[in-house]
Amino acid sequence: MATSFRASLEARYGPIVDAKTICKLLYFPNVTALKHARARGKLGFRVVQLEARRGVFARTEDVAAYLERAFDSEAEPPDLKNSEEAHMLFK
Repeated sequence: MATSFRASLEARYGPIVDAKTICKLLYFPNVTALKHARARGKLGFRVVQLEARRGVFARTEDVAAYLERAFDSEAEPPDLKNSEEAHMLFK
């Protein structure tokens, strides 16, 4: 039985990924580019800031699902730019 993409990412990175790991997985050149994409509403998954921690974090399963959707020819990426949820996420 083949290991799922999500399980493989979770085995390697754990349940939560930081900004540097998100950059690595999505091929952003640096954290600043990730911040700009977040500000423009171009991330298709939720990122959060944790109290008393620097940077942003995401659930590995959310990043994996985003990547799987991107490679699924039938799925369209979510339009978070105009959604109400995006306004809550990208403050």
